[in-house]
Amino acid sequence: MTTLDASQLPFLLRLLDDDSPQVRDKVAKALRRLGPGVRSEIRELGVPLTDEQMALLEAILPSEAPEAVAAKGNPWLYWMRLGDEYEKLEAAFSLLAEWHLGHDYPAQLADLLDELAQEFWESGHLPDSEALSVFLFHQKGFRGVEPNHYYEPGNSNLVSVIESRHGLPISLASVFMLVGKRLGLEIYGCNFPGHFLARARQGAEDIIFDCFNAGRMLSKSEVEALYKAIPAEMASPTPAVTMIARVLSNMAVAFDHEGEKVKMQFILTLLSELHDAMK
Repeated sequence: MTTLDASQLPFLLRLLDDDSPQVRDKVAKALRRLGPGVRSEIRELGVPLTDEQMALLEAILPSEAPEAVAAKGNPWLYWMRLGDEYEKLEAAFSLLAEWHLGHDYPAQLADLLDELAQEFWESGHLPDSEALSVFLFHQKGFRGVEPNHYYEPGNSNLVSVIESRHGLPISLASVFMLVGKRLGLEIYGCNFPGHFLARARQGAEDIIFDCFNAGRMLSKSEVEALYKAIPAEMASPTPAVTMIARVLSNMAVAFDHEGEKVKMQFILTLLSELHDAMK
């Protein structure tokens, strides 16, 4: 069962709803390191749990992961060990979608992205970023969410975003990037503060897309202003870990807005684990 002694488990469970956020965070990390199998250990121990503790436990523990994922160790952070930035991004989004929608939810992120890429090919469009932008944000109707729906967790879940055609700037940019990758296009994230953008190279120039606003291409003067305002962010593509950290922050805010404190704490735990791994 890993290095944690089973005799310590009852003590950890009693601290699930401790008054200290720091204690709860440490308990969550310890339990998550044990993986889904810890559920059977808890049943064998027969530790009585309150309804609140049960809810916290279910939010903390990962769902039963696919064999390929489980074999890699931690079913949350395994994606950081993948070599390709697009693979990392998609794997992390897949895990978040699985947790948010449930392991048995019929739609899988990879299949939905494959279908969009296949439809683009079959439509006879030229394989470039501008054509893909028109396809996604005009023909398929992907667009930014309305202000009164902005703080909804589904806006950061790519499965929900693809099914609803609505999302936040970073989730729409991620769909653009991951579909583009399937088409042989290199579309990158641009971590502009407050409003995530996407960009692609065309000749000697960058094209910057505002995916939240129907894939609008920024003017040359707007692009030049970005290079002056955020030179570090424009110097290289935004790493997948930076994007997922931003997505987790968005999800935590959304759950807090909906009063889902247990789910918010779970997301904050994932974010804390990610930050620890990035050090």
